[in-house]
Amino acid sequence: MLRFATFFFWVAVSLAQHLSPPVIRQYQYGGSGNETVQGVAVDQGGSIWIAGTTTSFDLPLVNPIQTANSGTELVFSPDDGITWQPLVNLPPSSNPFQNPLVLASAPNDVATFYAACGSQVFKTADAGRTFTTASLPFTTSQTAISSLLVDPSSPSTIYAGATPSGGVFKSHDGGQTWFSSSAGLPSPAFIYSVVMDPRHPSTLWAWAGSGGYVSTDAAVTWTKSALPVPQGASFGGLSSNFAFDAIDGVIYGPELICSNAGCSIGTQKTANGGLSWTHLTTPIADAGSVVADPKRPGYLYLIDFPNAAPTPGVFYRSTDGGITWRSFPFPGRQSGPLAINPSNPDTILAGSFRSVDDGETWAPTAVSRNISAVFASGGGNGVVFATAPTSSDVFLAKYRPGGRTPAFATYFGGMGTETVASLKIDRAGNVWVLGTTNSYGLPISSGAFARNVSAASNLFLAEFSSSGQLLYCTYLGSSGTDRGVGMALASDGSVWISGNTDALDFPITGDAIPGSCNCTMPGHAFVSHIQPSAASRLLFSSYVGTRFELAGGIAIDQSGNVLLTGTTGSSDFPS
Repeated sequence: MLRFATFFFWVAVSLAQHLSPPVIRQYQYGGSGNETVQGVAVDQGGSIWIAGTTTSFDLPLVNPIQTANSGTELVFSPDDGITWQPLVNLPPSSNPFQNPLVLASAPNDVATFYAACGSQVFKTADAGRTFTTASLPFTTSQTAISSLLVDPSSPSTIYAGATPSGGVFKSHDGGQTWFSSSAGLPSPAFIYSVVMDPRHPSTLWAWAGSGGYVSTDAAVTWTKSALPVPQGASFGGLSSNFAFDAIDGVIYGPELICSNAGCSIGTQKTANGGLSWTHLTTPIADAGSVVADPKRPGYLYLIDFPNAAPTPGVFYRSTDGGITWRSFPFPGRQSGPLAINPSNPDTILAGSFRSVDDGETWAPTAVSRNISAVFASGGGNGVVFATAPTSSDVFLAKYRPGGRTPAFATYFGGMGTETVASLKIDRAGNVWVLGTTNSYGLPISSGAFARNVSAASNLFLAEFSSSGQLLYCTYLGSSGTDRGVGMALASDGSVWISGNTDALDFPITGDAIPGSCNCTMPGHAFVSHIQPSAASRLLFSSYVGTRFELAGGIAIDQSGNVLLTGTTGSSDFPS
């Protein structure tokens, strides 16, 4: 069913003289996703401009400057994760419960990979341009594929784990047909992960919530492993994976550690094929499953995210099988699963971040989302495929006077998420859009005030001509989460902006409001004055209030004074 963003304009003719009732005219603009209009303005020629946020990939466009929403749920990189490009979205009907997508890459074939969601497996042999589809024989509509695995010694053999009430399923013909391969697994089966021992392709390990199961005959039969799990315990998710040292045969599995203070998930290991297990000491209490290097023996990895926002993460690395650990700063507040290049394990992907020095330093990438990535065909060719949560873009549209005929309509944004806060038109007829973004790839002007996103989300300010051409674009923000709220255009071409931030390092000028922000609380309102030009300058910027404020609207009076509204929780608000 199509959902439309609807904007309204109305004409009320001489109500006081009772000549006619108000006339309400409704027009529609939108695609098959969700649209929200957050700004509307009328230029001097009577044309109507609207700006908002869209999740659609099929908006009707007219003379666009950006032809597509880049926030697809399948993306790929041709260069080891340096740059990223959108691929496609899978059919919405394939994932009615919005289960996470899972990927698996075919060995020795860079163009072939598999994506799975819900009960369906999608196969592409042309790097994502087209897909064939097969359904697994689940007995309930709630069951979803949780993991996918291609046998490197026999690429036409594929395994899938599924939960709840799922099991392990197998295909011998490259995913065309599937059958249950769950003999020996508990019933009902809750299979959170299925992985293969890289040294023994016929040996598979599955986590079934209440324990680990192993098959030594390519999933024909399964037996419960000796991995100790407390009686009656059950857990799953990302913390329930087995990992393998590809060289020395050590296997790592999940461990539930309980005390009077509660339970946490750690790791235990075996060096004798699972006959006996010992606790692995990790630098954090609730570490979950470790990630093992696919090439170097003894190398293990973890990421921890402290609960105190906006604290970034910490990346941990061990080179001696977990005896000792080193820590390195991780710039994000969250991450997708770690993906290590099998051909060059110094290259690691974690969500939207990338490291080329084995996790010691990290840099953001333009994918701008928490991806789950797989290196194609062993990683030596640089191709990476990934799943990602779909994201929203800005749309900007111009309608000719009367509102019926579109003159211009475009997407605007990167591979992350953009939202609109305000739309204004200046005296020259140029259109200004203020919004919030977490994308690293916006088309920033050469003279922008800031050229990169510096945190979870920053502001963007963009200027368009009356025909829709991009004239100017800049980032503005802190190392935290920033949100634009209001915008006012001054007669000299400068722009005033209001918004909110949770950070203590928002750009502030030396003439900031005295007494504003003792910076002991997480919520701060700000007001900024920027001069967009070939060399953008921040003319004024200040926190507003002392403890907890939320900015509202902003306006400029005829004398040039700036009026700011908002909400405060401060008893000593400056006045």
